[in-house]
Amino acid sequence: MARITDISDSGDFESPRYRGEGDSGRRKTLLLSAAVVLLIALIAGGVYYILWQKKQTLDQTRLKVSSDFEDANSRKMAPDQLPQDAELRKAVEMYNRGYLKPAQAEFQQLVESSKPNDVKSMALTYLGIMADDEGKFNLAADFFGRAIKFDSQNFYAHYNLAIALRHKGLYREALSALENAQKLRPDLVEAQNLKGQLQYQNQDLKGAESTLKQAIETSKDPLAYYNLGMVYKKDGKFAEAKAAFLDALNGASAGEIAYKAATQLGMLHATQGDLPNAKYYFERAVALSPGNAKYHYNLALILHQTGENERALAELGEAIKLGSENPQTYMYVSRLYAELGKPDLAEAALRRALAEAPKDPVILSQMGDMLVAQAKWAPAIQIFREFYESSPRTQEKAQALYNLGKVYMGLRDYRNAAQALESAHQLDMLNEDALVLLGEAHVQNGQAHRAVSLYKEALRINPDNLKVLKGQAQLYLNLGELTEAEAALKRLSDHPNRRSDDAYFASQMLGDLYMKRKAYDTAMQYYEKASQSTDANVRYNTLLSQADAMLQTERPVQTVYPLLVQAIQLRPAADEARFMLARALMREGTMSAQDKAIEELRLITAEVRSVPLASRAHTLMGIIWFKQGQLNRSLDAFNRALELDPANSEAFQNRRSVADRLENG
Repeated sequence: MARITDISDSGDFESPRYRGEGDSGRRKTLLLSAAVVLLIALIAGGVYYILWQKKQTLDQTRLKVSSDFEDANSRKMAPDQLPQDAELRKAVEMYNRGYLKPAQAEFQQLVESSKPNDVKSMALTYLGIMADDEGKFNLAADFFGRAIKFDSQNFYAHYNLAIALRHKGLYREALSALENAQKLRPDLVEAQNLKGQLQYQNQDLKGAESTLKQAIETSKDPLAYYNLGMVYKKDGKFAEAKAAFLDALNGASAGEIAYKAATQLGMLHATQGDLPNAKYYFERAVALSPGNAKYHYNLALILHQTGENERALAELGEAIKLGSENPQTYMYVSRLYAELGKPDLAEAALRRALAEAPKDPVILSQMGDMLVAQAKWAPAIQIFREFYESSPRTQEKAQALYNLGKVYMGLRDYRNAAQALESAHQLDMLNEDALVLLGEAHVQNGQAHRAVSLYKEALRINPDNLKVLKGQAQLYLNLGELTEAEAALKRLSDHPNRRSDDAYFASQMLGDLYMKRKAYDTAMQYYEKASQSTDANVRYNTLLSQADAMLQTERPVQTVYPLLVQAIQLRPAADEARFMLARALMREGTMSAQDKAIEELRLITAEVRSVPLASRAHTLMGIIWFKQGQLNRSLDAFNRALELDPANSEAFQNRRSVADRLENG
């Protein structure tokens, strides 16, 4: 009857335009000069495009492994013995056979009868377990407390009281109840497992590690290995976590612990960029639990990252077919459909999520992002306005205004963006994302001084607000205030509360700063520091930054290719890396290199994942074809670039020049 639980964790597995310059009085030579300026601008600004894009993407809209599966269902364990009472045994038999309502009535009658206290105590224990299974944790705790009053030696009442208190988030009280249970049955590994979990949730990682190791020594229980893996993962000991999860998987071989351990192994390998092993363990998780939609999504995500897009689509289809009790699963599926170039399927999945949770702020946020990506501005604005007007909660209203501000930023309506974001900030001053985006809106409105003041005031109130500190450093960097940017970044990298991710961010930005100073060797030193990150996304961006720095030096262009190949291997659908590779090939200048550049650019334009980047890819193809004397193909490429993005000034200027060249011979 005592229930074994496992440790849960929320860990998860996720451009500016460069204007060509020319002389309007010399249209016949404009294209060549524009091509040269464009190439220089693209090389100089390629990484900034990536970082800008990354900064605009909130954590809640990044592709990531679905992570709401880690809390195992409770397992019941039959008591060693029951009081000698026929009616109690009859009620327990009904419960064990699944006749819960009749059993509940029988247990209630026993409590109200004149039966001995130990019988009443056991009946109340079963009532508590049933209430806990229904999510009625207060009622469950009350039943267990009454059971203990009738019989203080009832181990199961103490043990299950600890579980009910854990479900209520009262971890210290749960530990106290568990200590009483352990005094009665110090030999049971189930109690050690629960103690380790409660210590983990109390942030006592050392205590949890010690407790779970003791449980393993006495029982080799797969659940103890699994929980120990969660402790190691929380503590950043990833090698040890992998070993513990592997022991859990091998020990369980099948069932809940097995497929959850396989999923944890997949997550760890994925976040460290080891995609083959991530794929292997996610495939095992699907094989062990084929009816879990989230597991099919996780496998699809890795298949996409390894370039197996057809299989990825099949897994997503299976996830949709299976359905999920959690609407956000459809949201994850929608994101991946969008990445795979299937906007109709992405929208359908997201609308399914929205239908099941019409006021979920995260789902609404993603729907707005999708509508913006599809240039459906009015529906996006309508969604967030309706959300704002219908929501009774201040924080949700602030979120709606923040999302509305994001839409206006996408529309480049910076005045309305600033108004919406200012209102969002006033309603929820803890929303750091709104504050940082408000600063960007001020900059775009030509009021950089307001952004500077905003960040300074926020840091005066809370000097340890690292997100604002990062926003301030980025602002100074964008404004060309390099001394101030460097001071902010070094303050970030030296801050005692900074995480490793913050240090890698600082190194990446310091590399960009020294790029602006044309100190390319120093920039590469900082990029090398950033490359030590175990995060595959950080490593991907760092590889692009290192390649960009090398392109600025006198090094042969061929030395850049290995870095970009590594980036593409990390992210096979890596449009940005392919774009930079095409630029490098174009710089090499040979006909064969130009042909290879065209091949890379066509991979970007075949499935449009980013409209601005696809437009720039068509622009670069137009320049290459112009260099090869293929003016009609060049003109077609510039036309296609402008169809995708009418604001692409390089394509506009170059198209006009090519048209003049064709007209004048």
